Amino acid sequence: MDNIVGESLGLSAIGIYLHAISIALVIAGSTIALLYEVLSVIKGDDKYHNLAYRIMKISIISFAFGAVSGTVVEFGLIQVWSGFLLILGSYGLFPFYIELLAFMIEAGLIAFLVYGWNRFENRLFHISVISAIAFGSNLSGALIMLVNSWMNVPWGTGDFVKMFYPWAPIYGPDYLNDELMLKIKEILVLDGRPLTQVLSGDVFNRFIDMYGPLIEYPWAAFESIYAWVSVAHQLLATIIAGGSWYAMLLAIRFIRGEDKLLQPLQDLLLFLAVLMVLQGVVGHDMGVQVIKYQPTKFAMMAGLVESGPDPIVGLTTYGDPNHVFYGFDYFINISRGYRPPINTSINYTDMVLNDLYKALEYLPIVNTLYNLKISMAVIAGIIGLIFMYTWVYPSFWIKRRMIMYSLVIIFSTLVTIVPILGWAVRELGRKPWTIYGIFYPEELISLVELNLFTIFIVLGGLILSLSLMILTIYLVVWRESKWI
Repeated sequence: MDNIVGESLGLSAIGIYLHAISIALVIAGSTIALLYEVLSVIKGDDKYHNLAYRIMKISIISFAFGAVSGTVVEFGLIQVWSGFLLILGSYGLFPFYIELLAFMIEAGLIAFLVYGWNRFENRLFHISVISAIAFGSNLSGALIMLVNSWMNVPWGTGDFVKMFYPWAPIYGPDYLNDELMLKIKEILVLDGRPLTQVLSGDVFNRFIDMYGPLIEYPWAAFESIYAWVSVAHQLLATIIAGGSWYAMLLAIRFIRGEDKLLQPLQDLLLFLAVLMVLQGVVGHDMGVQVIKYQPTKFAMMAGLVESGPDPIVGLTTYGDPNHVFYGFDYFINISRGYRPPINTSINYTDMVLNDLYKALEYLPIVNTLYNLKISMAVIAGIIGLIFMYTWVYPSFWIKRRMIMYSLVIIFSTLVTIVPILGWAVRELGRKPWTIYGIFYPEELISLVELNLFTIFIVLGGLILSLSLMILTIYLVVWRESKWI
């Protein structure tokens, strides 16, 4: 079981990371194309209009391949983690349904833009369509993140998690059928097999007849403050990372002699630098939400084996550098001897303590990744300040092309690695659970062994798709002699 879970987690992570490349190119591409098209109207300069067209071409190509890789990843997640269907059909129902509508709107408008770009010369038409595409792509990404955020903070379950874990917070109103969920939890603990094997269709239907539906309000995921802060944090990270790749393309062409790209490049770098500042503010709010709703994750991030102060976090969050944050010693001590307020013969105390010791094993890697992420973000932020300062001096970089190019490459590398590390912290930080405090990975998995051939086919298909996307961008867009 451990081998199957480990292989499945690794395969899912690689698939998501590869798919994220096309997502970033689409979300950032549509956003930057909108920026350039607006600037073309404000400044009356056609070079921004021409750049918006080329960036949208890259975004459209990325969308096409992203749709394919996204389908592979989505079906792969459902097939490998079949127990996730319980969440997909309850708390994730409306977010995923609306996400599909946003995806369809995005797809239709992209086709309309390709058809109408040269047929409709009115720039306001272009701005309107690109705005709708950017809205659709960002909304699609936001709703997917909304479901992932629910997995981290299961809003709408009330005090269900706190019944087992005395140190856990209350997750909003209680829309959960506690009696049914307790029965599912009890069967999983006693049986030891995954959810889909324990609860076959007939068994689950009998449970529904006996206890009623799992949830009474399927919009709960939309009510979570944590979720919306998380959505903003992730979308900003996506636009900054993807935007830096476009900046890198412009920088390469600039040092090759396309001097007219300097001002658009500086405008883009200023835009990304401003987003970095905004990301710092949102990142602080994200940290506050983690402290409040994911106590074990924050303890991992801060390296709190034992309770104690974190001067920087204490000062920025509570105005007190000596504020004491709970560590794993507190979680373990309060859990010893605790008995859930339910009638059961199961020794949940041992389960809770075992979960804490498993979570504690992740502390060194989560703490290291988090500190590395923050350090790299600070360096990227400093480079962003340089871009902001030099924006008012467009001629500054004319004789310093290689310095600018080097800074753009370093900046792009950093803002690409930072969200990769952030996502790793996000996913590892909620372990040993998949749904924080409720379900474990081994309870949601499909018991199908992933042999080397299967892994090769899945990863090979994703890598081939990504390679074809890059090749298509190169042949269709990059090889053009002049971009403006």
